[in-house]
Amino acid sequence: SGPWGFGLTGQGRLMLYNGNKKVWDSGKSGMDFCNMNVGGALACYNGKPHEPQGGARFALHCGGKRGSFMLIAQNSDPVLQKRNDQMSWGMDKDGNEVGDC
Repeated sequence: SGPWGFGLTGQGRLMLYNGNKKVWDSGKSGMDFCNMNVGGALACYNGKPHEPQGGARFALHCGGKRGSFMLIAQNSDPVLQKRNDQMSWGMDKDGNEVGDC
């Protein structure tokens, strides 16, 4: 066990980790890659980088509100959650998704 964090895997997937242990990555939900959109929002898609198939499966601004961001709450459940759109999406300590986008 260690500090919670998030980042991108080598395949470009969003990842949640605890210490050296990967708890979740967006591939678990069938998303192939994530990147920053032109507008500056993190978004995850199916397909290949620079060749997405369809619209975003997840986007940081999925609530349609500007200023959304992800927050890691080190000592609570869910650990990773979104703010500024009624916390519609989060991740609990076991890597289970809470809510949807």
